[in-house]
Amino acid sequence: MNASIVFFLLVINFIFMPSLIASEELDVQYFFDDRYNYYSDSDRVSFRVNKRFFYKHSDIFRNALLVYRKSHQQIKYEDCDSNKYSHYIIKLEPNFFYNPLMKTMYAELKFNIYEEPSNQIKQGTLSIQKIQYLQVRQDIQLTNLYKEFIKQLSDIIPKPSSESKINGSFCSLL
Repeated sequence: MNASIVFFLLVINFIFMPSLIASEELDVQYFFDDRYNYYSDSDRVSFRVNKRFFYKHSDIFRNALLVYRKSHQQIKYEDCDSNKYSHYIIKLEPNFFYNPLMKTMYAELKFNIYEEPSNQIKQGTLSIQKIQYLQVRQDIQLTNLYKEFIKQLSDIIPKPSSESKINGSFCSLL
């Protein structure tokens, strides 16, 4: 009888343990430097009115995260906060340029991933070139760009090498 109980527990362990390991959430805090946070562009094609668009990248990124969280639970992105600890901190430096004549958005997102204040584990640039008409529903179009960036970032972020976590107060030094 004991052998069958042990066997049953082992079977349950092998069935449910991989799903528990896969469901572990990776905590990531993101940080936008104020120099790169503000985005403005204009409707330069218009002859009567030169209408300007103003956005904060951090707000657009936050909106894109709401959609991302509904379908992906393995990485939890949060805004930098000195009261929080996470596996990584990502510094983001966006650079967007819209060409209204070609209806093309050129978007670059430079990133630096930190595991500890003294340990930058990865850096790089993600690029997207997308044809879009920015004069109509800019918020949705920019959110879609950030959803693509979040998918790319999620593929780049490595598994944590240790259980130690970095404090969000490090963002004030960035």
